[in-house]
Amino acid sequence: MAFYAIPFQPGDRILTAKAEYISNYIAYLQVARRTGAQIDVIPNDEFGQTCVKALRDMIDDRVKLISITHVPTHGGLVNPAAEIGKAAREANVLYLLDACQSVGQMPIDVEQIGCDILSTTARKYLRGPRGMGFLYVRNGLIEQLEPPFLDMHAADGSQRPL
Repeated sequence: MAFYAIPFQPGDRILTAKAEYISNYIAYLQVARRTGAQIDVIPNDEFGQTCVKALRDMIDDRVKLISITHVPTHGGLVNPAAEIGKAAREANVLYLLDACQSVGQMPIDVEQIGCDILSTTARKYLRGPRGMGFLYVRNGLIEQLEPPFLDMHAADGSQRPL
């Protein structure tokens, strides 16, 4: 849902990993079709991780978002989230990290990773109920995002007529 809150324009580029979670990739396809944004897949390095050097080479002024899955569902791969965060910060590019498989399984520090948005679910390594999770959004970024739908918790209803 956080991804859908990012305002994409025609020509914006979304950089993502080869091992991206399929549901995330489906969302990228939908938004690209709707907005004219472009999806580009970052090559892997010799170990199968997202290649940070290739990522750096792909970044240009049209890159609006780097979005990766920290720990893909199968295979034990751990993408270099902090190195990707450093590249994103240096280029002033928004960085979304899907941490559903890493939160609760390994230490996670959003400041050290350098992500702007981090999402996770409670049902995996936090051992919480299905349908729960949490979303981190960097301070100051939330004003730039438009929720894909509003309810009484996502909007200020104080201006409503009585």
